[in-house]
Amino acid sequence: MRDEDKRAVVFLAKQLATMGFDLVSTPGTARFLSMNGVAVERVSKLGEGRRTVVDLIRDGDIQLILNTPLGKKSKRDERSIRLAAMERGVP
Repeated sequence: MRDEDKRAVVFLAKQLATMGFDLVSTPGTARFLSMNGVAVERVSKLGEGRRTVVDLIRDGDIQLILNTPLGKKSKRDERSIRLAAMERGVP
């Protein structure tokens, strides 16, 4: 998630957690959310290890995706995430 979007998503993340959603995020966003009182599981960025968000989507463990990519690598990752989400019908 882009740094400039992180502050705005804290309230939404807290609401989703209150509704019973388990939140997952890559390390930078997970650290930010944790520092702001949001329980979140860290997952690897694409290409940096196993158990990425794409793995979770394909395993049926993700019900909703919030992604705000920035830069070329993020755009490539977004494509992989979006394709996996479309295959599984994840909004």
